[in-house]
Amino acid sequence: MRYLLLAVLLVATVAGCVRHPVLLPTPIPPTAPPLASFSVTATDQNGLVPNSLIVTGGASLSIKTFDSDVRITNTELGIDTAIAKGETKVIKVQPRQPGTYALTCEGCPAGKGTLTVEVR
Repeated sequence: MRYLLLAVLLVATVAGCVRHPVLLPTPIPPTAPPLASFSVTATDQNGLVPNSLIVTGGASLSIKTFDSDVRITNTELGIDTAIAKGETKVIKVQPRQPGTYALTCEGCPAGKGTLTVEVR
């Protein structure tokens, strides 16, 4: 009798699972987070605009010049990029550690040639 009861419970359990199957979540493959991208312009009148950004490590800065040739530099970040008038170049910000870094624009007007980048 005990085996009959166990057999009935087993059949009822299996039958219940067939009617209402258990759905397991599909694993999501890991992906790299998208890199943040920022646009910066360099003009003779305004210098670098915007002149400060808060970014995550690995961010890309797309810098476009309008009026003249410029050179964007920062020795700590290993940045030394010449950009000709009318060109756009992408500069990656890849610091070794979070902090605040000044990107200098040679060719921008005095007092307006620094882009402060705070990396978190």
